[in-house]
Amino acid sequence: DHKGEPLDELKNCTQYRQAFERPPTVLVHLNPETVREFLTGYLKDPYFAKRMEDAQGPEDEWTPGRRFMRDATGLLYFLDADYVPRLCVPKSKQRRVLEEAHENPIETAHGG
Repeated sequence: DHKGEPLDELKNCTQYRQAFERPPTVLVHLNPETVREFLTGYLKDPYFAKRMEDAQGPEDEWTPGRRFMRDATGLLYFLDADYVPRLCVPKSKQRRVLEEAHENPIETAHGG
């Protein structure tokens, strides 16, 4: 008789069920100056400038098929295949974000 893998057993435990059902989440806080830099960057980035025009804001009713949305601060998000919002990083900020995620001595990993 072969028992299931340890993770399979944990998935069936009531107290751990939610951990296996929710997608992973990374919470990030951007200071107001960084938010302004992102917003300016979106407008200067041809790809994201168009997406900003088309994106729905938080006050808009969600429309199926739309993959970009803006939050209350104006930041732009892409909704992935599972409709999980992913922060869009304008070209002008991409290098800095990659450096923070990969070269910062207190960072060891990133969320994707």
